[in-house]
Amino acid sequence: MIIFFDNNLKDGSFNPFDTIIIKGDYDKLRDIKRLLMQRKAVLGGFFLKKVTMDDVLNKDIMELIIPGDKVAHVQVDNPLEHALLVLVKTGYSAIPVLDPSYKLRGVVSKTLILDSIFGMERIEFEKLSEHKVWEVMNDTPPVLKTNESFLDAIKLSIDHTFLCVEDQYGAYQGILTRSALLKYLNHYLRDNKNKESACLES
Repeated sequence: MIIFFDNNLKDGSFNPFDTIIIKGDYDKLRDIKRLLMQRKAVLGGFFLKKVTMDDVLNKDIMELIIPGDKVAHVQVDNPLEHALLVLVKTGYSAIPVLDPSYKLRGVVSKTLILDSIFGMERIEFEKLSEHKVWEVMNDTPPVLKTNESFLDAIKLSIDHTFLCVEDQYGAYQGILTRSALLKYLNHYLRDNKNKESACLES
C-alpha cells in the first residue's frame, strides 16, 4: 500500500509526492493513520483536508445566497391582488418587497394579505384591488448584511425561513434561505465523517 502524505509533518515543507511504502508493518501503519486523522493528507492522490467548525462559521454567506434577480418580488405600489397572484404562482409563503430603485422595503406574505381582507362578516375580496402592498407588508423584516457571519445568519434564521440580504450601502442583494444554511451544515458533518472513515479504513 502506498500512502501519500503531507511532508510538512516532518520538516515544515510540502511535497504531495513524498511516499511511504508499507509492507506488513502494522504498527507503523497505525501510527500513520493517527497522523492522518490530525493533518491533511492525500490518500491515493486525493487531498483530504478536514474542515473545522471555524471554517464553517467563517463561510462567506455570499456563496449561499440566491441573487436578487433570481428571486420573485413585488413592488411597494403593486395591488394586493398582484402580490397574492405572485405568491400563489411561485408557491412561496412570503416574498421581498422592493421600491422602484430596487431597495428593500419589506416582506409580504399570504397570511398578511389574507388577514387584511377578512371582514367581520365576509371576506372582502374587493380590497385586493383597492389596497397596495405597502399597506400590509412587514416593513421590518430580518435583514442580513453581506459582511455578517455564518453564525449571525444561523441565529436570524431560527424564526424565519429566509433572510433578505443587503450590502453595507443598503443595496438589496438577494435572499439566504434557512434550507441553504442547513444543507451546508449537513454537507460539513457528512463530509467530515466520510473523511475520518476513509483514514481509518485505508
